[in-house]
Amino acid sequence: METRELIWWRAPARLEDGYTIFDAAAAERYDVQQAGLDLLFEFANVHSARDAAEFVSTYGFLCVPPDDVPQERTSDELFQADQVRLMLGMVYGRQHRAPLGDGGVCLLGTGQDTLYTAFAGRVAAVPSHTLLGEIYRLQQAVAVACTRLERCLTCGRFFAPQHPQARYCRPACAKTAAKWRERRTGTFTGSMGLQGRFTGVAKLNDPSEATQLEVGAGATDR
Repeated sequence: METRELIWWRAPARLEDGYTIFDAAAAERYDVQQAGLDLLFEFANVHSARDAAEFVSTYGFLCVPPDDVPQERTSDELFQADQVRLMLGMVYGRQHRAPLGDGGVCLLGTGQDTLYTAFAGRVAAVPSHTLLGEIYRLQQAVAVACTRLERCLTCGRFFAPQHPQARYCRPACAKTAAKWRERRTGTFTGSMGLQGRFTGVAKLNDPSEATQLEVGAGATDR
């Protein structure tokens, strides 16, 4: 797709009464093109109001112009993130032969101020010269170019892998996964009173927390 410059505003954001609000006095301009596909993938990873505020702090509002009131409905941001996540899920599902639904997304065209998209049989109008318009353009570019997508095994974020064996979206997620593996397979030492020392293996039903340590018979509860 055609590359075009989009200068946008971002600033530290907070949540207040159902709105995401940023500090206009601290706002800075930046070239959205420099964000690349990270803009698309980070937005698709917005699941909560807190995520939305962090996204706005990094990339700015979706549609609110810089010279307008510096606030945007958080529910609108979450709705749009859900739509983009669903679109990426469909592209990912086709690539991995696990379709998540019917339909697709296509860019129908642009007017002077509006970008028209079709998704799952519905036509939507998105303000063209906005961050949301850029997100939809990136989504279309991924679909048209058949960009290979993966989902990070640690955080679930979509990403475009740089090599075939990539399974994590960033080094931090790879390190976190390595720590989980160490906790699953590592040995732990404890006291057994007169019976000496024992070792046990921690089982992780949920990667975020270890279950109770399983040990051999005769262990002393502590």
